[in-house]
Parts: sequence; structure tokens; C-alpha cells
Amino acid sequence: MPASTKQEGTISKILILNSNFKVIKTLNSNSDIEAFSQYWFSKQEHASSEKAPGHYKIDIYTTNSNNRYLYNENGTVRLLTKTMTPEYQIHNFKSFNKLLGIVE
Repeated sequence: MPASTKQEGTISKILILNSNFKVIKTLNSNSDIEAFSQYWFSKQEHASSEKAPGHYKIDIYTTNSNNRYLYNENGTVRLLTKTMTPEYQIHNFKSFNKLLGIVE
């Protein structure tokens, strides 16, 4: 069963795009979405870094909304909005990067 939260709804698809907006991977199987969710829903807010906002984009499609996040290969992620949003850290980001198709 796909992962979900009340606010975000059930995740149906995740697209990972590079800096040129080229899709590098699509996660849409239940097993891929479950693996993604284990990392995603355990991320923790932390102080913003001085690094650029994100080389990669993660588009998350749910039953309630679609959102784009800016992601760095160091595991930091931030929701793309017009206003400043908190930055989060993905734990075990090297494994997360493999799941996303990001190779160093």
C-alpha cells in the first residue's frame, strides 16, 4: 500500500529531475514508493545551509496535491515556494540518492 499522510494524501508517483529538468528516474511502483517514504517521512528540519537551494528536483504527486522540492546530493531538501521554507536533512542520504538514481 502506498505511503500517505493526512496533509499530503497518498503518494502515487515521484519524478526526479536533474538541473536541466530532465527526468532521471520515475518512482511509481508500490515498493519504490514505500522505500522512498521510509527516508522521506523520517527527514528532520535543520539550520539552512549556505549551499545553493538544490541541484535536483523531486516532484511528488499525491491524491491531494503535487509539490516540487529542491534537493542536494548531500541530503538537504526544501519545498519550492515563493516564500522561505524550512530545510530538511534526509538521513542515510547516500542510499536515498541511489534510490533516486543520483550517481556521484
